[in-house]
Amino acid sequence: MGEYNNETKKTDIIEIVKKSNSIIPNSRELLDRQKQAFAVANEKQKALETKLSNVEMKLQEQKKALSREISEIQSAKEDAKNTMSQLTSMQNRIKGLTKEAEDMKTKTSSSNKENISEKCKVDLYRQLTGVTFARHNPNCPHELKGFVACAGPTTNLKTFTFNTAEHSSSLMGGYIWNVLEDMHTKNWEYLSK
Repeated sequence: MGEYNNETKKTDIIEIVKKSNSIIPNSRELLDRQKQAFAVANEKQKALETKLSNVEMKLQEQKKALSREISEIQSAKEDAKNTMSQLTSMQNRIKGLTKEAEDMKTKTSSSNKENISEKCKVDLYRQLTGVTFARHNPNCPHELKGFVACAGPTTNLKTFTFNTAEHSSSLMGGYIWNVLEDMHTKNWEYLSK
């Protein structure tokens, strides 16, 4: 019986070895397939990590570009705010000037409109040209008197007297303009020295 047991044990062991040998080749194939799958998974992971890295770099570049654009927009907003402030200031100034003009208009309309209007025209003409007309003399209705003055390094003064009944307005105007031209030419000569 002891021999039978040994024999049986040997047979059992041989059977176990045969079964394990038959299982082991399948295990190796399975292990090889798992290794290949693992290698493919590693390659895919590396490819995904590379893509992720590229995406992150692009994202950083886009963040920088967006940051620059935001900065430019904020700068443009500041410029617009400053421009609006200047515009508001100018509008207030225009309102003030308009009010002054309306006040002056009201003052002008409350006085004798014709005299003030003519006086303003004469004053403006005198300021622009330097020509001053004498007051109208009721005893000599056709007499036009005045002088041409030009301020400069030396004050030039040239008087004139015309009879409007005898002289045309173009002759009188031409004479006065010629006198003005001569006076200003002298001033320009002085400045060029």
